[in-house]
Amino acid sequence: MRFNHKTLYKSLHDITIRTGKALGENDFEMLVLLGEEHENIMNELKQAGLSDDFDMLGMINEIKNEVDKLAAQMERKRDETSRELKKIGNGKKLVAAYGRF
Repeated sequence: MRFNHKTLYKSLHDITIRTGKALGENDFEMLVLLGEEHENIMNELKQAGLSDDFDMLGMINEIKNEVDKLAAQMERKRDETSRELKKIGNGKKLVAAYGRF
């Protein structure tokens, strides 16, 4: 099967943009779907092997930078969620402690 690297990378770019938007909107259902799409595209890229089209290097670097930014955004969201969950847990502990009186 012949893979079109350019099409696969454009799909990866699209998924990256859509994932950033879904993350910003806290659309977790969409994030799950996009995660599956991302996995499929990555598997197709692995099957396609390395491209010998040096003209794609700029596009690939741009997508890599976008993916890196998205990963940083996801880390910030994870940390924020962790802090919020910790606050909720501490609040429940306080309610339980004061509820005994």
